[in-house]
Amino acid sequence: SDLLRVYRGLGDDAKAQAAAAAIERGSDAEELRRAKWRRARTAIEQAERLMQADRFSEALPLYDSVTKNVPDYAEAWFAIGMCYAHTGDAKRAEQSLQTFLRLQPLSADGHSALGLLLLSQQRIAEARAELEEALRLDPASTEAKEALDSLAARAK
Repeated sequence: SDLLRVYRGLGDDAKAQAAAAAIERGSDAEELRRAKWRRARTAIEQAERLMQADRFSEALPLYDSVTKNVPDYAEAWFAIGMCYAHTGDAKRAEQSLQTFLRLQPLSADGHSALGLLLLSQQRIAEARAELEEALRLDPASTEAKEALDSLAARAK
């Protein structure tokens, strides 16, 4: 780096060595970050294939490994929520979808998925709020619109 050259030019070996060590630590940290993302991408590819084959319980540990390596990777939390919903674990599905929505609060799909999950549990007021938010964020959201229309028809 430029700083390293300056210290060497000034003959300040102690500062030059400290700068070199800092550069190395930075490159080690960057390599570690890249390695985590490589592992995450591999797990995501495998998990997506399993989800497409409706093998949700097998996809879960792969997505879990992604969130352990890259905790703020929102799409993995959404997929975990879907896997739990398909395997009948509504509590964990809800927790995962809420984590997703903390990371992606403007996701119409996330609000819609959470709304449908809550609707399946007969938590009507909470479901309606999520579905309305999904429709507000994406007026073309057919899932949210159909679910809200269904709620309105039930109310009559």
